[in-house]
Amino acid sequence: MKSRQGTGWPLGELSWRLASVRWPVGPLSWVAQSDFDRDVAPVLEAHCFDCHGGGASKGDIVLDEFASAEERQKARSLWEGVYHNVEAGLMPPPGEPPLSDAQKAKLAEWIEREVFRLDPHHPDTGKVVIRRLNRQEYRNSIRELFGEIPVDPSANLPPDDSGYGFDNVGAVLSMSPELLEKYVLAADRVLGAVIRTRPPAPDLVAFEAETDFRGVQHASHGTGSLVRSGVVGVKLPVKRNGEYQIRIWAGADQAGNELAKMGIKIGVRTKETFEIEAESSRPKPVELSAKLNRGEQWLEIAFLNDYYDPNARDPTRRDRNLHIQRVELVGPVDLAPPPPSAAHEAIFSPGGDGSDRQRAERILAVFGRRAWRRALSSEEVARLMALFEMARGQGDSFEGGVALAIQAVLVSPRFLFRGEGIEVGSREVGIVPISELELASRLSFFLWSGPPDEHLLGLAEGGRLRDQLHAEVVRMLEDRRAQALVENFAGQWLQLRNLDLVVPDQKTFPAWNDRLREAMRGETEELFQSIFTGDRSLLEFLDGNYTFLNESLARHYGIDGVKGEAFRRVSLQGQVRRQRGGVLGHASVLTLTSHPTRTSPVNRGNWVLENLLGAPPPPPPPNVPLLEASAPRAVNGTLRARLEAHREKAACANCHARMDPIGLAMENYDGIGAWRETDGGQRIDPSGELIGSGRFESIEELRGVLLERHKEAFVRSLASSLLSYALGRGIEYFDKPALSRIQERVNRGGCRAHELVFAIVDSVPFQYRRALLSGGEQGP
Repeated sequence: MKSRQGTGWPLGELSWRLASVRWPVGPLSWVAQSDFDRDVAPVLEAHCFDCHGGGASKGDIVLDEFASAEERQKARSLWEGVYHNVEAGLMPPPGEPPLSDAQKAKLAEWIEREVFRLDPHHPDTGKVVIRRLNRQEYRNSIRELFGEIPVDPSANLPPDDSGYGFDNVGAVLSMSPELLEKYVLAADRVLGAVIRTRPPAPDLVAFEAETDFRGVQHASHGTGSLVRSGVVGVKLPVKRNGEYQIRIWAGADQAGNELAKMGIKIGVRTKETFEIEAESSRPKPVELSAKLNRGEQWLEIAFLNDYYDPNARDPTRRDRNLHIQRVELVGPVDLAPPPPSAAHEAIFSPGGDGSDRQRAERILAVFGRRAWRRALSSEEVARLMALFEMARGQGDSFEGGVALAIQAVLVSPRFLFRGEGIEVGSREVGIVPISELELASRLSFFLWSGPPDEHLLGLAEGGRLRDQLHAEVVRMLEDRRAQALVENFAGQWLQLRNLDLVVPDQKTFPAWNDRLREAMRGETEELFQSIFTGDRSLLEFLDGNYTFLNESLARHYGIDGVKGEAFRRVSLQGQVRRQRGGVLGHASVLTLTSHPTRTSPVNRGNWVLENLLGAPPPPPPPNVPLLEASAPRAVNGTLRARLEAHREKAACANCHARMDPIGLAMENYDGIGAWRETDGGQRIDPSGELIGSGRFESIEELRGVLLERHKEAFVRSLASSLLSYALGRGIEYFDKPALSRIQERVNRGGCRAHELVFAIVDSVPFQYRRALLSGGEQGP
């Protein structure tokens, strides 16, 4: 694949590059600045004041009660809502005359200039947020450091919160003392599995008298109490040849002038005799060592010196008895340390020759660079070496001392947190480029949800990353680690993670099972990966002539000729193309937007508006009843009729007029995405009309309407979501110039996936940061 080279541009070029951008309709039309009284007020009066002016305050929004222009300009949250609703096409409401493109442009330009104070010559990159690695990023970072290990490092970490639709948003990735303790324990588990400093702990198996003892001579099964000379036995399961320790917990009732004596026999070789001093009520262990061979070994315990004198002066010493409580087998205790693992070898190989201190310094410097994603300073290495020396001074091995220092590396904020561009004490002002090392880290966590590899880190350290940025993006997207972008971005953007939560009713949908669930997820993930790895058109998410199927999903779709559970690309033609082109025909999306026993046109329409078009309807007003309660089943029993009755309520009409037509167009798919022509005995009518976009008669025509009339909205929504994911924060009003530039560049590039990623990694918020003032505050 031919890659396009990225160009790193210095701050001096930033102003003219932004100012030269030809923005899409609306944003930053600086040539003809809008005047509020001349250009904006007439638009508001003609299209908005019926509900939000002249005494009307629908939704508690009033647009004409400002004492001054300054007061009007300070109402940023109000105008931000106006901006979003107009941009998303939510206002004016259905049934009202829409704004022309020129009117939208004037209104948007005034809000951007006078309210948002956006200036293309001085763009705002937003605040840099120091954020903790989420569970997936932590798991991937550990894997990059140690390779595949036999423990899951994130197993005991709590689930991450989400913000703005993603779980890598810094504002919700906090750290508590309890969570820090879990990270300490996780690091200990990881190092215990990787660094071999001592033999593994021997196994311990216990045998209780009541359940495991067998009478051999003058003794009953299931007892360890010997009241006369006798023998009990127990079978010892020996897993491997070796030295074992045997503990026999015993006590005695004493009598006569000697202690109770216990004889031990293992097989035919080991015979020993012990005097038992412990009381029967407080048994103590008697220990012996023996070499045992693999297999079952018979252990016999004998009471050797029974004694009984009913005339003894002390009534408590008339009867000598032996009591065995349990037997413990420990071992083998002579195991040698196992051979070093590959991860162990990789950690210690940089040590080379020299003294222990010299070797440890080299090991910690190399490991620390990979873990902290930059070279360590001499002071940082010295602090780690102090831990190494402390461990050695307490008698630990060389490997144990290094392990303690590495554990400190893994619980350091420099490993657990990311904060590209955070330099407290900097005297720079304005916006400044992040360093190449910071760029490498930001890029790798964006595309891989993990740290930079050696190649990426080397380019950054050599100051060559910006010059080869686009080539690196292509390399990284083609790497297996880019699966993280599929699982973590697509899984949250398209809500595929919610497939784990859905539980379709088995009686209603007998075809449902976990294998089908995974096949549904796999189809959508394979499509996403194909588009982004293969640099295909982003519009294939809306309509494509292929998909990815295995036998389970092909059978569910009624498509022949696909065998086996491995996914393969399948061309869609004719009726199958009309049914399954794009994600609107994916069973994953159709299932996660349904109820357990039926479809949900409302959920499906809302999913399209929110996830594909970036125009989510507002939440329903309080006390609005659910569909079942507000719209009793119509005579013909169709869901369409019930939704139409629901829309008759004024409080429901505006939002449902946008959601319902989209959802009803998807009614030919049942609650788990299988195609159907009827529902409840009635033929399904998928026709409808999108406000301001025209009519459609089928799901195929709906996809055509989305491609023709809403392509810009889809590209902008996807770009906004991917930029938010890349930055680890929500998209704010000051990001609109950058977002507009990304959208224009993607459109110029034919809506190719790589162009979207290139545009994001070249963008101002990705490449630059606010400088910090000397007090640690981020500058304006």
